[in-house]
Amino acid sequence: YGAAIPLAQIDTASLTALNTYCAQSFTYTTSGGGSATQARFRFDGVTDTDRSIMDNLQDMASSCDCLIKFNEITAKWGVIVQSPTYTVAMPLDDSNMVSAIQITPLDIAASYNVIECKFPDKNNQDAFNSSTFDLQEIDPSLLFPNEPVNKNSVSLPLVNNDVRAQYIATRMLKAGREDLQVNVQINFEGIQLEAGDIVTITNSNYGWVAKLFRVMKVTEKFASDG
Repeated sequence: YGAAIPLAQIDTASLTALNTYCAQSFTYTTSGGGSATQARFRFDGVTDTDRSIMDNLQDMASSCDCLIKFNEITAKWGVIVQSPTYTVAMPLDDSNMVSAIQITPLDIAASYNVIECKFPDKNNQDAFNSSTFDLQEIDPSLLFPNEPVNKNSVSLPLVNNDVRAQYIATRMLKAGREDLQVNVQINFEGIQLEAGDIVTITNSNYGWVAKLFRVMKVTEKFASDG
């Protein structure tokens, strides 16, 4: 049941890559001071069929810290795995950029630096746990001096493990420190790019040498000559 999307419109390769990444183990420090390992991401719960399909998909994506994507060229739905290992899809430089670089800086001082995470309590049916995580304690080097406290609340209805909830919250806190958006036009080579790809930008004016960016949107434009 659900959206009734045929298998031909599912990017199964991206889901396989996500499943492999989720199954990998990570090490954490226990409350007693020792160390233990567990799988990185898991769904622990059931979806609520009273909610919309996209809402349930977003809950799933939040539970494994991935992004949902749709490729208009292939007409396929898939996911973007946010892992520390990646492949650069294309280097962007003066050879393929055909416009000025438009930079939109984000007000990082207004970005959240404290996150309240709500998740099901596996030891108490129909009850939720709530934990608050502060970037000042997790990684103070990412904060600006005298930065105001900004709190954000997230709900992880498919995560009932407190270690995994803290792991996801920490990743969200650090990801929220991205403070630069770039808009640039490139030549026809860009038709192969899609949202989620990692690219590098090299530009002497900004002092960028293979600076990493993630593609958030690709827009195709047609000139008068086609």
